[in-house]
Amino acid sequence: TKLLSQFESEGYVIVPNLISDSGCDQLLDALPSMRGSGTRNLLDVDAYKRTVDALRSHLHLKFLLNGLVAIQSILFFKAQSHNWSLQMHADSVFPVKGEGPWSSAGKKEGVPYVHVPREVVARFVSVRISLDCVDDGDLKLEPGSHLSSSISIRESVNVAIPRGGAL
Repeated sequence: TKLLSQFESEGYVIVPNLISDSGCDQLLDALPSMRGSGTRNLLDVDAYKRTVDALRSHLHLKFLLNGLVAIQSILFFKAQSHNWSLQMHADSVFPVKGEGPWSSAGKKEGVPYVHVPREVVARFVSVRISLDCVDDGDLKLEPGSHLSSSISIRESVNVAIPRGGAL
């Protein structure tokens, strides 16, 4: 109940210890070879498909993920020597299979992406898993910004997700 309450008011929760250290190591070992800053196609990798299924039934996540379908699994490779900067934004471009009333956003890694209306995106839930150790937070977000139909700059917080934990 506490997690659901925080999720509804802040728009996020941090759940530590979802994946063991050895589980994180196995997922890192299962990564496909990549060029650039990561990949958006990890659902094509068996180890990641199994992880998505396991998270969907996990005690602390199933209340958020019940009935939802995974549409993508992304790896961002970020390090001091290999990083990029993004301005604050709300994601609005997602992969799609089949037809729909959305406008094209081109292809990423061979997969069609579309612009999804904010009222549809509001029903999405993202799960971000940390496979490595992060000391000071690798993600900045705006608590409560999901409650507004407009995108505005609010007070942001840096979020540190412990290894094996999820946002």
